[in-house]
Amino acid sequence: MRNELQLIGRRIKSLRMMRGVSQSDLAVAIDMSQTNLSNVESGRTASTVQVLIKISRGLNCKLADFFVDIDKAPVNDFKVESSKAIE
Repeated sequence: MRNELQLIGRRIKSLRMMRGVSQSDLAVAIDMSQTNLSNVESGRTASTVQVLIKISRGLNCKLADFFVDIDKAPVNDFKVESSKAIE
């Protein structure tokens, strides 16, 4: 899952930079600490949907933009816990 968090974080950072917005300015605009935003962008923190919505609004983009190509991420982090059939 860490890999997916990093991919989402890189996408957020890329969108922010494409818009010419500093991390500090975005953090102020969405009422979030710069440290927390940095942690989201680096993939160190798993964000809630509410936080991602705030970031998307601050960047004036769709929430879905954060997940572009996420399905192409390697799946080696996923482990099968059980092979029991659902009854």
